[in-house]
Amino acid sequence: MKRILVFWILVVLIMSFVSGCNSGGDTPSAALETWHWRTPLPQGDNLSAITYGNGLFVAVGDNGAIITSPDGVSWIARSSGTNNRLNGIAYGNGLYVAVGENARILTSPDGMTWADRSDLQPFIPSLTEITFGNGMFVASGVFDRYIYSFTSLDGATWTNGASGIHAITYANGIFLAVQTYIPVHGYPWSQTVVTSPDGVTWTPISTLNWPFYISQTAYGKGLFVGVGGTSISPIIVTSPDGVSWTERASGTAEPLFSVTYGSGFFVVVGNNGTILVSSDGTNWVDRKQAFSGSFSGITYGNGTFVAVGSNGVILQSDPL
Repeated sequence: MKRILVFWILVVLIMSFVSGCNSGGDTPSAALETWHWRTPLPQGDNLSAITYGNGLFVAVGDNGAIITSPDGVSWIARSSGTNNRLNGIAYGNGLYVAVGENARILTSPDGMTWADRSDLQPFIPSLTEITFGNGMFVASGVFDRYIYSFTSLDGATWTNGASGIHAITYANGIFLAVQTYIPVHGYPWSQTVVTSPDGVTWTPISTLNWPFYISQTAYGKGLFVGVGGTSISPIIVTSPDGVSWTERASGTAEPLFSVTYGSGFFVVVGNNGTILVSSDGTNWVDRKQAFSGSFSGITYGNGTFVAVGSNGVILQSDPL
């Protein structure tokens, strides 16, 4: 009787082990396989970026497009009061802040009603991104080939910041960014990884010889991940500390535009329906969709990833 009992205990243990190995856990080979198109679309403008905050997904795009959703499934188009393209969106201090071309800056406490806060004259840069951390919004933009940054505590009053700052992320109490200088004649440009406790004062920590442009960074599992490259040579780079960086094989030839982290996974999106998934930033699995357009932005919230892109498309992962 004792032998039979021991036998069945061993069987249960072995089956549990095998089930754990095959269930996928946090392995990208078994996770994030299924994605769902969310239709009908609330509008048809290209969507550039998306964020999640205070229980709400907010996406922005061309012609001042702003759409919101509590769950990533049902979406509502909101009036932004502008026809300028919006390129970036962030949430912090109880406020959504969107930025775009012609130095357009919009704020909203609820994602529904938006106020124009554009006051960056005379630069009039095309603002391309915005990040929030440590009580500070940091926006970045381009004007006459030069990259500028701006900071704000409330989204309404803005101060000129350090030049060259872009691909900004906030993690572990610091901002990390790439500082790029592009000479008038083009190449070679110089790139330096910099950090800041407040988004105002930046300290160089690593000078890079990358022959490519990093468009966005994210942080998770003790790792910084940057994506970018060129239209013919996409790139993924990783670093545990922002100082030492390693190029990673992406497995795709498509340009990469956005990266985010959530629930143990990094997810990267790009051109021609490209979606890449990794649990460690080193090994990437292709989840490419049957879509000829681009995914320009992705975020994680409420237990799911949501990507946005060309012609107002919205793609959502299964819950994790």
